[in-house]
Amino acid sequence: MAHVRTYESGPASWAASAFRPDGEEFAVHQTGLGVVRWDLSSPIPLATYPLDTGDEGNAVAYSPDGRYLVAGAAGGTICQWDISEG
Repeated sequence: MAHVRTYESGPASWAASAFRPDGEEFAVHQTGLGVVRWDLSSPIPLATYPLDTGDEGNAVAYSPDGRYLVAGAAGGTICQWDISEG
């Protein structure tokens, strides 16, 4: 298998990740930073969404249509973002 690209997240560890259904981007929960969206064609993050709960995240998912991004926090809270406009 060929190595395609390396995405640099700095010192933060990744707790969870998910691909958008169309395969064009992925999102990861980075400990201490929140959820970060990455375009597969670029090593530069598209956006970062902090978890407003203060808890660490432990799950990330896209809606089937790719419009929403959700993250589950360890304290039982789920954060949702509408990402349809970028």
